[in-house]
Amino acid sequence: MPGIVALKMKPIIINDISSEPRTDSHTLNVLKKAEMKSYACIPIKRREEVQGVFCLFSKNQRPFLNTEIELLSSIGEMIGVAIENIRLYQMEKDIKSQLFEAVASERSKAESLLYGIADGVYSANIERQIISWNPSAEKITGFKAEEVIGKPCKEVLKHTDEEGHSLCESFCPFLSIVYKGERFSGEMYSNTSSGHRIPIHLSSGPVLDAKGTVIGSVSVFRDITHKKEIERMKTEFVRTVSHEFRAPLSAIVGMTEMLIDKEVNGSEKVEKYLKTIYDEGERLSRMVNEFLDIAMIESGKKVLKKQRINITDLFKECITSVSQNAARKDIKIKLLTQDRLFIDADREAMCQMILNLLTNSLTYSDNGTYVKLNAYPMEKRGENLIEITVEDTGWGISKKDLPHIFEKFYRSPLHQKKVKGTGLGLSLVQEIVNAYKGDIKVESRIGEGTKFTISLPVKA
Repeated sequence: MPGIVALKMKPIIINDISSEPRTDSHTLNVLKKAEMKSYACIPIKRREEVQGVFCLFSKNQRPFLNTEIELLSSIGEMIGVAIENIRLYQMEKDIKSQLFEAVASERSKAESLLYGIADGVYSANIERQIISWNPSAEKITGFKAEEVIGKPCKEVLKHTDEEGHSLCESFCPFLSIVYKGERFSGEMYSNTSSGHRIPIHLSSGPVLDAKGTVIGSVSVFRDITHKKEIERMKTEFVRTVSHEFRAPLSAIVGMTEMLIDKEVNGSEKVEKYLKTIYDEGERLSRMVNEFLDIAMIESGKKVLKKQRINITDLFKECITSVSQNAARKDIKIKLLTQDRLFIDADREAMCQMILNLLTNSLTYSDNGTYVKLNAYPMEKRGENLIEITVEDTGWGISKKDLPHIFEKFYRSPLHQKKVKGTGLGLSLVQEIVNAYKGDIKVESRIGEGTKFTISLPVKA
């Protein structure tokens, strides 16, 4: 067989050795003992010169696919090129060194690109079986290369649209590549080893042989979960802002129209309407200001000045600001801090942070309760800190609400009907704490009260 292949320079493929008449009895016995059933003999050639043959045996009786034969023939030609290059290397040492370095460099670049790229990269043959799978593809999907190579893509990634409808048949990107000659780029969902679906952006293109025939595809994909989450958050944010702004604006516009049309009679009623308009306007203004403060701190555009601040003086100033609200509800504010305790920070930001926490405590507490405001020095991991606590005996926060209280516009369903608010106060507190690389924790139980603990570097 190898002699025939060498003479004719064409592969010989035998799917069943036992039924092949050209197989002599001695060779047949040897192959039977080795349990070999299929056989392929491929020429190693460079242009029109045969330099040898290589043989493949399989213990399984199987037909060799056309793509596999083409691939093996290409390998034979590649080996032929390699043999000729070796001869050239032996003849010319300098040329050998240069070619070796060039090949090694290109191979290194290709491998670095394939294995270092953050995107997942895989290739498939004409039967849509996966034949290569880079480390990033492993990381994104959780599937190891040895688990997926040789398997049909549709059994591994199971691409679907957003509604979960399969794209592996009529909408498969590979079909567009093979039958339409089109490259593909788009978003879809992919399966992972854990069985979850993740959103990905996929780009696919054809792999061509020397004749320009499509023999497979190569695909690059990346996880766009974060992008989708940002899009969801933007949509949710616009919806929430619209909802929060609508209520005070509706009250302002509606009551103003009634006053203009003289539909409200009596000075007391007019005064009540004007007071409501003013309160709703103040609420809207406060909401906008708090949101702008959060946005500026998040973007780093708000410059937080540093000055020496006496914590006790700052607390007294904040208590004075909320004293009328506290008096109306007969809520006692207890100041427990030391007299000489200082921090280097922005006075306005610190005051805003404390006022927001105090206002929350007063708002979500019954008459006759109390609030404790405290600050004390501490050391943690060799760093000097100021720990500030605001503790009340108010309504408390449920376990379900605790993970969400620092989210913008979030308000507990338990208290929404009782108290109006923007849902931005605690978000602003957290942004100020984050700006100083501090930490904020909350402990709370329904009916027992809430305690906020803020840790800030002394030189915040």
